[in-house]
Amino acid sequence: MRVSVVIPTLNEAEYLPQCLRSLSEHGGDAVTEIFVVDAGSSDDTVAIAEAANATVLKKEKDTIAGQRNLGAAIATGDLLAFLDADCTINPGWAENAVRHFADPHVVSAGAPPDIPDNNTTWVQQAWSFLKRKSQPRQMDVSWLASANVWVRKSSFDQIGGFDANLETCEDADLGFRLNRLGRTISDPGISVQHHREPRTLTHFYKKEVWHGKHSYDGLLKGRLTLAEIPSLVTPFLFVGSFVLMVVGILTTGPWGHWILLTGIAGLFAAPVAYTLRAVLKKGQWLRSPQYLLVYFVYFAARADALVRACWRLIVSPFQSKTAKNHAT
Repeated sequence: MRVSVVIPTLNEAEYLPQCLRSLSEHGGDAVTEIFVVDAGSSDDTVAIAEAANATVLKKEKDTIAGQRNLGAAIATGDLLAFLDADCTINPGWAENAVRHFADPHVVSAGAPPDIPDNNTTWVQQAWSFLKRKSQPRQMDVSWLASANVWVRKSSFDQIGGFDANLETCEDADLGFRLNRLGRTISDPGISVQHHREPRTLTHFYKKEVWHGKHSYDGLLKGRLTLAEIPSLVTPFLFVGSFVLMVVGILTTGPWGHWILLTGIAGLFAAPVAYTLRAVLKKGQWLRSPQYLLVYFVYFAARADALVRACWRLIVSPFQSKTAKNHAT
């Protein structure tokens, strides 16, 4: 099977060289073409891609989903390998992925990105620990992160590719639509190293606010699975608990204290529960305070994203009306 690699870029001069180098070293004979789809870089990204003999496509000011769709439309391979520019592949990446597609029922394969083996912060180590399975193994999944996902091209074309209107969560949306056609396999043998995981809690918070921007789009489209419910409900709990805290502070007398304590308990309920689940399954009890803090920041960020999403829903009709009035 022929493999077309699609790499979306925007000012990736720092990371793209090692990404392309890893493809040259470990991609093998299966990789027949590499497309770098650039969204208007102002650094040396395009020159770096051209020097590595990658095919450069330009689509300025587009979503990352739109960039991937452009590369897929031009690709001639039987399989599409979507890879982010800040990732490097490991030996066996291509071989392990290709073998899964010998099964005609498999439409997608990949693996969650890992952090590099060195020069990582405690935030990166903690989040990597919390995300990974207790015993990484090959399994069927609902979707895979688009930083490292393989898709059968015929299946990709059949569902119309990524939803280019989504800035985030486009991978989950793609995965759920692909699952109507066949199996999606997560295999540790297809893992990559992600070199731009947030190094600080501040960076982590900002990234999760951005990731949460389209978290509820699937629900609005009528797509909901049991596995999604906790992550969708918890931000509501977090926001409600924060409101209770504010009410408790403003309320005088004993009731104010009880309302305040209830709000505080609600804020920590999910972080504590998720931390306990992680250490009970995977150990590392001594690092529980770090895991608790990371989970607290994660849920705070997703609650922030929820509030912003609700605000957009409220103001968007007025913005549309104002735009129409200006147009006339």
